[in-house]
Amino acid sequence: MIVLDVKVDKKVHQQVIEYLCKSKTARDILEYHQKSAVRVTVVQVYFHGKSAFANDYGFKNNKHVIYYNPYAGYEGPQGVLSPALAHIHELTHAYLHIAKNPISWEKKIEVQENYVVQNYENKISEELNEPVRMHYRNYRKVQVSGPVPPFEVIRRWA
Repeated sequence: MIVLDVKVDKKVHQQVIEYLCKSKTARDILEYHQKSAVRVTVVQVYFHGKSAFANDYGFKNNKHVIYYNPYAGYEGPQGVLSPALAHIHELTHAYLHIAKNPISWEKKIEVQENYVVQNYENKISEELNEPVRMHYRNYRKVQVSGPVPPFEVIRRWA
């Protein structure tokens, strides 16, 4: 089950979920989490000064946590990925871990990340008409005006 931390802007998060549900692949992942007895907590994070802290998935002490920034997109050669897409990317990591997919135990983070990008994120990108990335490392964090398209890039980090 997906549980929102008290600091999450529920209206914005609902906008993200409604947008993601336009993708069958994303909808399947969200439904899996909703039906699961395993708790996944979403914690909203923000930009701090020059820091570009954005989205992440963590599993520690038998707890699944998604760190989510509704204003952190990713820019690369094909364009800017929405914060909503970054959110489902992290929820996919949790899904794979809970479903005991062997990729979850891969020691090389790059292998895990590219598995999510190539097998889930890119399908969702295509279903939502967002840019498709060829490789996990091809993108940099950007601050955008909103969690779903259309949005404007406000700030770029080197």
